[in-house]
Amino acid sequence: MIGGTWITGVILAPEIFISGETRTLAIDYVWETQKLREWEKHVAVRIVLTDAENMQSWSMAVTSAPSGAIILPASLQMSANCQAVFQLRAGDRVGPLHTPPYIPRHSIAVRYHF
Repeated sequence: MIGGTWITGVILAPEIFISGETRTLAIDYVWETQKLREWEKHVAVRIVLTDAENMQSWSMAVTSAPSGAIILPASLQMSANCQAVFQLRAGDRVGPLHTPPYIPRHSIAVRYHF
């Protein structure tokens, strides 16, 4: 892991294709903090949603809240066929980190409207 850069984790996506008119309303999320270790005060964590239909992305900082719910702005018009990913940035240090922080477990549940 390189300090000061956003590192992408596993991409979460729906298992089935959802009707094109379906829009994401909100997401519930949880991520664990125990493997941040001494980096806890220096990391930034965000969730990035990417719409699979128009390939536009939207992000929300979740560093201060390891669990919660986010209501998406209606103007966003995010398709229910979206991908969600947690990203972590460890401080502003340039160069490799010898004991990098990581998120061992995370989950996202998407609420959408037909």
